[in-house]
Parts: sequence; structure tokens; C-alpha cells
Amino acid sequence: MSVKCNLHTHTTFVDGKNTPEEITAAAKRLGFSVLGFSEHAYNELDLDCCLPQNSQEYYDEISRLKEKYAGEIDVFLGLEIDAYEKRDTSMLDYFIGSIHGVRTENGYFIVDGSKKQLQELIDVGCGGGCEKAYKAYFEDYIKMAVALKPDIYGHFDLITKLNGAGEFFDENSDKYIKTSLEAIEAVRELGGIFEVNTGAIGRGYRSLPYPSLPLLKHLFEKKARITITSDSHNVNTLDCAFGETSELLASIGFKERFILTKEGFVPTSI
Repeated sequence: MSVKCNLHTHTTFVDGKNTPEEITAAAKRLGFSVLGFSEHAYNELDLDCCLPQNSQEYYDEISRLKEKYAGEIDVFLGLEIDAYEKRDTSMLDYFIGSIHGVRTENGYFIVDGSKKQLQELIDVGCGGGCEKAYKAYFEDYIKMAVALKPDIYGHFDLITKLNGAGEFFDENSDKYIKTSLEAIEAVRELGGIFEVNTGAIGRGYRSLPYPSLPLLKHLFEKKARITITSDSHNVNTLDCAFGETSELLASIGFKERFILTKEGFVPTSI
């Protein structure tokens, strides 16, 4: 990997284990050239896992680190936004658009918290329909992408995080593959960059990154842009499985990934 870069990073401002200062120092020691902070933006539907509405303290701290580490590592200010309505992102260097929960007529249901919560989405939110649940997730993902037009699409198929070996639905079924491929194509046409996210590997939920292999192959065939991220919540996972993920992407045919620079997003070799 020619340039070490991670643009999906969480801190003690929300649900991370380390401060931005600790993370930046660790990234420097690990040889990173680029580090982007992407704390969870305010989300009125999930107040337990987001910044407050006034996030100035977060903005100020990342701006301070930019100046402190200038010339040593490029630090960027970002957010991970989980919303269905347009937000003001003018103060950011970039942002990630993600979906962590699904809106239904019966309420809002988290998809990556616990198996109990995912079961509630299926049973309560979707009337016991597993197929209806993952379709609702992907429909909401498309709504988010259309509304926000994010720079980076976060963990596209997060709905699979707690699915294990098919505990809730069959990821190899024709119906699931058709639904996920149609959704990723709808999002791809909007022009953002897809993150290849190793976060669930670092937390022991998966052995491969998001998106799944069929989706990655589709992205390659469609010449979509990608970036590799660790979705890190502590200093020990900043470069989690980057080597293995680079090898996987190269085996599919990818030759480049995108990193963020002061001039914007640019391609670099896998």
C-alpha cells in the first residue's frame, strides 16, 4: 500500500476508545500519511450514539490537530452522517453517508447494535419478514444517498453485520443478491466513493470487509471508485486487515483506491 490512509475514524467524542490526539499520534507512529476523523453526526433518532447538535468542540479539536501535525500527517475534518434529509456540510473537508438504522411505520430500528435489535426490526418493524427487513434497509440507504450525496458511502451492506452464517436471512439467495445489487447500482450512479470497510473484521463479526464479494465484483465491473477504511474505534484497529483487503481487491482486478489530499480526492495504487 503506497500511501497509508484512513478516513473512517471514531473517538471518545462519541463511541470510540481514544481521543483524537491519541489516535493522531498512533497513526503517525504507524506510518499513516492521511487521517480523517468521521465522528457520528447528530441524529435525533439515535441520541445514544452521536455528537450533540452543537459540535463546535469536536470541530475545534480536529482543527487544532491539523495545525499541530502539519507537515507530519494530513488530518481532515469529517463526519459520518446518518440522515435522510440534506445537512449543512460546508464546514467539513469530507463526509461519509451511512445507515445504522431503518425507519418503519412502527418506529426506528438499529441494525448493527445487537441481534435482539435486528430481530426487533424483523419482527416489529417489518412484521416478521426478513426479506422485507433487508429491502427496507437498502431502500433507506438509497434515500440517504440521494438526500446527502456523500463523498463516501459507508459500509454499504451493514445489514449483514449480525447475520453470521445466515442466522436471519440467506445472503446467497437470489432475492438478497438481486436486492443488494440493484441498490448498490442506484447509489453508484450518484457518483460517490465506496468505502471497503474492515471495521467488522476488527470487532470479530466478519472475516471479510463490507461490501460483500459479489458487490465488490459489481463495483469493479462498473469502474466505481473505492477507498479502504478501518472504521476504527480505537488505536489498535487503525490499519486493521489493510494488507489482506488490498490483496482481495487486487485479486478482483482493482488497481487503485482513492485517498483524500488538500487538493481533494485522488487515486493511488492499491
